[in-house]
Amino acid sequence: MKPTPLVLALCAAGLCWGQAPADCKPNPLNVPEAKYPCIFPDNRVMYRVIASNAQAVRVGNLNLTKGPDDVWSGTTAQPAVEGFHYYGVNIDGATVADPATRTYFGSGWWNAGIEIPAPDQEFYQPKEVPRGRVSEQWYFSKVTGKWRRCFVYTPPGYDGGKNKYPVFYLLHGWGEDETAWFNQGRVDYIMDNLIADKKAKPMIIVMDNLNAVKPGDSATIFAGRGLVPDPSDHPAPPPAARGGAAGPGRGPGAPGGAPAGQGAAGRGGRGMLSN
Repeated sequence: MKPTPLVLALCAAGLCWGQAPADCKPNPLNVPEAKYPCIFPDNRVMYRVIASNAQAVRVGNLNLTKGPDDVWSGTTAQPAVEGFHYYGVNIDGATVADPATRTYFGSGWWNAGIEIPAPDQEFYQPKEVPRGRVSEQWYFSKVTGKWRRCFVYTPPGYDGGKNKYPVFYLLHGWGEDETAWFNQGRVDYIMDNLIADKKAKPMIIVMDNLNAVKPGDSATIFAGRGLVPDPSDHPAPPPAARGGAAGPGRGPGAPGGAPAGQGAAGRGGRGMLSN
């Protein structure tokens, strides 16, 4: 059977995989039908990336090897820490999110995500219990002078009821945003399970974006890593540095940066695989 245009397009985008080893289970955060990354029983992780014309590909500190099928692959030597992790794929110096997984905002940009199973994961898994819900809300902030988005968890029985509930304002970790606790933190599953087990009182939880400044103040500190800087933010290089060959080290005005932070609100071994 000849490959259809759709199959060819998916392969070109990095969404075409071979059969994973029998004991390597697909990352639960993979997009549908993606076999990689996969997790071995001892929590080592295998990555496979399609980048046919690349010269070097790595994930964190793991250098991948190009196979005869033009697929780059590699397996971590050590087990990964249990819990949720952000990661990116570095292809010839450019770090991008792995198209094989869903994306999550952390360290100032949208990353791929991997979930290493934890022995106590039952508390953040969906169960057959009464469910609350999370809604997206927009409001105008008099502090920032802008429209802002937040997510609000309301407990089971809230809709149509007349009870009053305490309100808990839950902030994300450094480099994350208002989606963190809802997407990767699974706060709704956690609260539904705790309330059902009588371990928490029903409450309203507001998840807002703490990356906020007053009008006129600089928000540079919250900027995503890897953004190309505005030339106006940097002084002109001295005459001796304009043109010609650069000596050892980085030239003036070269784009660069560091992760906005590895703090993350949530469960398990949440963190960022170092790049």
